Amino acid sequence: MRLSVCTFGLLAATGLLASPVFAQTVVFTPDPANLQLNPGEQATVHAQVCLPGQPAKADIYLLADTTTSMTPVLNQIKANAQQIVTTLLATPNVDIKVGCGQYRDFPFDIKPFDHQVSPVKNANTVVAAINTWFAGGGGDGSEAQFYALYNLATDPSIGFRPDAKRIIVWFGDSPGHDPICDFFVGGGVPTFEITEALTTAALQASGPNNGTTIIAIGSPTGYPTALDDDPTASAQDYSFFCTVGGTSGQATRLATATGGLYTQITDPAEITQSILDAVDSVLTAVDVSCTALGDITPFVTAIVPPIYEDVFLPSDPAKQVCVDFDVQLEGPPCGASQFLHEGKIEVQLNGTALDELPVTIAQPQCYVPVGLVLISVRRVDGVPFTGGDPDDLMWVGPGITLTVPFDQIPAFQIPSDVIFQGFSVFAQTVFNDPASFPSDPVKASPGLKVQLGVNNLGVNYGTGSGLDLKLGQPALLGGMFVLQSSLSP
Repeated sequence: MRLSVCTFGLLAATGLLASPVFAQTVVFTPDPANLQLNPGEQATVHAQVCLPGQPAKADIYLLADTTTSMTPVLNQIKANAQQIVTTLLATPNVDIKVGCGQYRDFPFDIKPFDHQVSPVKNANTVVAAINTWFAGGGGDGSEAQFYALYNLATDPSIGFRPDAKRIIVWFGDSPGHDPICDFFVGGGVPTFEITEALTTAALQASGPNNGTTIIAIGSPTGYPTALDDDPTASAQDYSFFCTVGGTSGQATRLATATGGLYTQITDPAEITQSILDAVDSVLTAVDVSCTALGDITPFVTAIVPPIYEDVFLPSDPAKQVCVDFDVQLEGPPCGASQFLHEGKIEVQLNGTALDELPVTIAQPQCYVPVGLVLISVRRVDGVPFTGGDPDDLMWVGPGITLTVPFDQIPAFQIPSDVIFQGFSVFAQTVFNDPASFPSDPVKASPGLKVQLGVNNLGVNYGTGSGLDLKLGQPALLGGMFVLQSSLSP
């Protein structure tokens, strides 16, 4: 494991260099990663992930969806409220305060966001407020979390300490209305809309140590994907007042944008441990992983290591911890034409995407099949080729047979006599190459029906099994009959 703690050493200790406040950073090398690899050629993409140390102070705000469907989750939290709050306040090496509030929705709930307790050290005060929570209201499916989160980010009366890291532990089971329209924000007097983008920007700008971090926990009591579900699926209460909008994935995007995490529990009984584990992950130890996604995955031979588990963050916020990944790639087999494989390398923090690097691998053109070109004035109905798969069928009757590289198929002059107008010609290509393709040596194109004098590129028929076949240009009278065949991508 390559694990390095980066410090400013003596300069910082002597005060000659002010202690920095680090942000999460991911540096990919090379960037961009547009790779041209010959078959079997090796390449490595390096990723270094650096994470800031633990904050000296943190204000943790528990934000609950208290609409009707949340009953079993709220019952669990109330039953374990004393354990949750006292455990958070006892976090080692961090000066913690805890606050709480709840949200429901416009237009039928009198108080869509109820800020109850500013961050305090008195566990009993917070527990007493949690014990007032009861499930009710809400109306349609989507709720007013963006209203609550925006207010937490911007309202000074919430009472966050100016020098404390802000963490919102938000739990619910439904996506949020996007936007919260200006009619609601202004209490009947239009002011401005609260959107996901506005909420994200406000959270990122609020508080020290890179803004407010969102820990989102989805409950199974509402939508299938809880806070990440489709916000337009049940938003009818807004149709008279507001625009109905937004897209799936809200909680994941908010967590990613604020250096937090989104997790979804499968049983309401898991909520207490999920809250404590999530806060511990953000404050003291994290999992950092790396994965490859998309069309490049067949050419990734190794990711070293794939994950760092329980990376402990330095107790000093003026330090950071860095981990390194090497993604090893190998050039794809060459083909009859160049082909671009596109994907990405993604770094995840506690299972939530932290950053990504688009990667393109160019498959070189370095193989030209040599095989048979069949041209005839009649077709047959699928005769199997000897040694081929069931899809390797002959579609063209006896006629002209040529053995040539498929990039050197000769062109034929088409007579200009009108007697050939609409005359049908059939073509097919096939080859057998067990050396290059030991598991599938026989490849055949579909049949191609060409009508002379017709301004199109012919019509394929039947099945193909590894080859494409088309006209290079319309087979017009007095022109040329030009065939083009290549391996299928």
